Amino acid sequence: MKCGAGPFVDTGFVTNNEDGTGSCIGWNAGNGMPAEAISVQYAVKNTGTTQLFGCTVSDSNSAISSGPIALGDVAIGGTSPQTPAGALTCSDLLALNEPDTATLSCFCTADKNPSFVATAKDIAKFQCETPGLTVTKTCVVQAADGTNQVDVKLMNTGTADLANCVVTDNVFTNDATCPPVGTGTPVSVPGVASLPQGMMTTVTGSVSGLTGNACNQVSVTCEIVGSVDPQNPAQPKHITATDQDICEVPNVSIVKVCADQVNGVNSITITVNNTGGTDLENCVVTDNIFTSDATCPPTGSPTSVALDPPGTLPSPLAAGGMATVTAQLSGLASNSCDEASVTCNAVGSTRQVSAKDDKVCNVPPKNCFTRTPGFWGTHPHITQRVLGTGLPSCGLVVNTTAAATPVSSTEDICSVGTDSKANNTSPQQVQLIRQCMSAALNLAATAHAPQPGDCNSVFPGITQMFNTCCTGPTSVCDSGASPGAIDASGCIGTIDRFNNLETTFDIGVGQGPARPADCQASKNNGFLNPGRNLGPAR
Repeated sequence: MKCGAGPFVDTGFVTNNEDGTGSCIGWNAGNGMPAEAISVQYAVKNTGTTQLFGCTVSDSNSAISSGPIALGDVAIGGTSPQTPAGALTCSDLLALNEPDTATLSCFCTADKNPSFVATAKDIAKFQCETPGLTVTKTCVVQAADGTNQVDVKLMNTGTADLANCVVTDNVFTNDATCPPVGTGTPVSVPGVASLPQGMMTTVTGSVSGLTGNACNQVSVTCEIVGSVDPQNPAQPKHITATDQDICEVPNVSIVKVCADQVNGVNSITITVNNTGGTDLENCVVTDNIFTSDATCPPTGSPTSVALDPPGTLPSPLAAGGMATVTAQLSGLASNSCDEASVTCNAVGSTRQVSAKDDKVCNVPPKNCFTRTPGFWGTHPHITQRVLGTGLPSCGLVVNTTAAATPVSSTEDICSVGTDSKANNTSPQQVQLIRQCMSAALNLAATAHAPQPGDCNSVFPGITQMFNTCCTGPTSVCDSGASPGAIDASGCIGTIDRFNNLETTFDIGVGQGPARPADCQASKNNGFLNPGRNLGPAR
């Protein structure tokens, strides 16, 4: 009897199984391997003193042979040829009735008299086993120490014992999904010396320093105990199984924006991004204001800022996902550092990830210096100081207070009365120039003070209005607008209200003596600053 590429067993000649029951192991089809051949052969040796006639052998395993197999006549001292039972392939059905008994029957006379028969028996056994191996790879979410635990579970799912299992594990840092296509880095995982049928065991390794998700692939190769490799008879057959998993690296980022205070409120927007490779859950966002710290990072004691309802993030927050929460900070008296933080759990893990960000919540200065056109037109000392090298207004850069002189602030402010008619333009055009020049002086005086102020804090939107009406590339004042268009813009009334606030603070410049004569000299003198795109008289 012979199993696969192994040697023949139970080859001795016996009368009644005196040499015992020889055995071998063959393999059923499975795990990509074909079934092995089972070779059963019979031979008769005549050890008597008379010739044997019509020898046949019957096998108790009907799957080997359902009827007697003829071996022929055997001379005294002779041996019959090896006679095979036929082409047999390992299967559970073939091995069902093992061990099997081969019973020999030979006639002792040429006429085959049934009264004179010689018999002998031999018993042999083969097993048809099914090798089976499954491998389950689990790469645990990265721990706080930067390692991913790698678990490899081996299960002997067959009926053959396995041994000397070699585990080959690789992590592919350039492949965030499986199967990988790049080059792997070996991960040290111990092998398994013995894995009997039905047994399960787990071996463990670890991956360190991953900065992003990486495919982790394992291949396990075991020897099939009792098998013979037909290509290398000195070696057993092997069985191999593979599996793969993603080594996930959780991470989270947070970005906070604190808008400058408007009407006593700083609006806070906090954006959380799942920048890792695993879903996050139970994310908690906290926000704190440090009123004693005008810069970040803070060092003082915080005060909690309530988030706007609902104040929570979706759970889970998918990998690559983003969510936003907001808050309203009221009554902040001065610039203060605001710090937001987030803490999340990685789904299916005890790992927590966190991040924080801080920004200064600005409280713009509330001071604003405002004076009327009449003040600026009659106080050339302070006006010239505020003009400096020039202030843009209605398409010109105004830099002097002298009357009847181009780019003169006095002409802009005091050219009322008949000057519009003398220059073929409308009184609205001249009045808008007057208000714009005064607003330009008010805004410049405020901005250039030793402690600069912000007129938007006392007259919200004045900077935008001034740009629209007075200095923008398509400003109403320098666009040739008709009287009706100027009236419809609302510029004169709005800027006039701003100029008449009469708010004050220290701008670092004394007003000097009043000199109304300069303004009187510019009134009704027929002169308007040249170079503007003035609108029509009607």
